Amino acid sequence: MGSSFRPGLAAAAAIPKTSVLATAVRIPTEKVVDLEATRTKATIVRGTETVETPVINLTRATGLLDAFVPVRRTEEARAVKQTIVAGTLVARGTTIDLEFLAPTHVVLGIFDGVHADLRASSVLSVASLLDDPEVSAALKKNTSELTATERQNVGAKFAAANVAIDDAVPEKSMGAAFMALKSAQAFR
Repeated sequence: MGSSFRPGLAAAAAIPKTSVLATAVRIPTEKVVDLEATRTKATIVRGTETVETPVINLTRATGLLDAFVPVRRTEEARAVKQTIVAGTLVARGTTIDLEFLAPTHVVLGIFDGVHADLRASSVLSVASLLDDPEVSAALKKNTSELTATERQNVGAKFAAANVAIDDAVPEKSMGAAFMALKSAQAFR
């Protein structure tokens, strides 16, 4: 069996086995797996109570697993808060409290600068706008960089979603509508 060098693994190998890197929401593209003789088991604590990890009997669970419908990525809970600052190197066994929030419970009104018509909307309720290729391309620009055609087309899509654009009113401007969608993107 041959071996090959993969960029990034040398840096990962430099991290001591007894350390863990705390991260906020990002999922690493490469994972370092420590193949030790003993299995590592996470201890999960909810509130002050330890939650035992149940052992699944795969034979009995086969029917359930065959009928399993995966949760769509847009419905998965996202980490919104943690006790250790993201990127901090911590020793193995360090407790890190994470708080998760489902996108269905994220109301856009909690963010600053959001369009008035979108403040009561959830992340999932604006998914169709975020999934629209023309809107998502426009969100990569500042509103001042939009062409007249882009502005008109995106404005029509907002109007179809009952979002009135009026640049004379700051809380109803195209910029405020963009702010709402950019805030929602963080939970997708």
